[in-house]
Amino acid sequence: EALNDLEQTGRSMAPSVFFLDPYGFKLPMDMLQRIIAHQQSELLITFMVRYIDLAIHNSLEEANMNQLFGDANWRTLCNIHEPDDRQGQMIRLFTEGLGCSHSSVLEMRGEHREHKYSLIHATNHRLGRERMKEAMWKLTPGGSFAIYQSNDPRQLTLITPEPELTPLEEELVTTFLGREVYYKEVHDWLLDLRWDYPHLHKVIRKLRVSGQIETSGYDGPFAFNKNPI
Repeated sequence: EALNDLEQTGRSMAPSVFFLDPYGFKLPMDMLQRIIAHQQSELLITFMVRYIDLAIHNSLEEANMNQLFGDANWRTLCNIHEPDDRQGQMIRLFTEGLGCSHSSVLEMRGEHREHKYSLIHATNHRLGRERMKEAMWKLTPGGSFAIYQSNDPRQLTLITPEPELTPLEEELVTTFLGREVYYKEVHDWLLDLRWDYPHLHKVIRKLRVSGQIETSGYDGPFAFNKNPI
């Protein structure tokens, strides 16, 4: 009703975060699309991967699946036999259907490491994506983007996990090899990747010290804020 009122009067929604935590997996894609179409709105969705993975193989759930994904393209998921691949494609299909500029996914896994559900964050604002990536890396410093039910929060940490940054280094070098670019272009390039900006800065510093890249205007404190070449 609130969305109808806004659309009929041509007004914009106030900056809003919608947390959708359904009992089960009945989520109307058309309503989610209407919410995220307002540029200052964001979605945080409990997406019940485990039950949806069963439902796509159940003919009685076809209408519900059509409503969840917005069309019948979800049927292609049934042809993917490896569970992790199928569930990954399931989430990709759902987030693409939302029509948002950016999405982030945090897996919630059960006692036996099974994928129970995912928290999906959707936004049209790059700062929303940046802040969500920061939060996810704080929760999963190793970069797994998965939280396990069997973890004991009272347990002392002997070794703090560190992300393996070699893939980021290789992708950075491959993408910008032989080019002269301002830092802002590299900063923007990272937005849709899984890595966070402290990781990027660490890799750039390593490449600079080793002489693999040359820089100009990179000096003093807050060097990256000066948009060096």
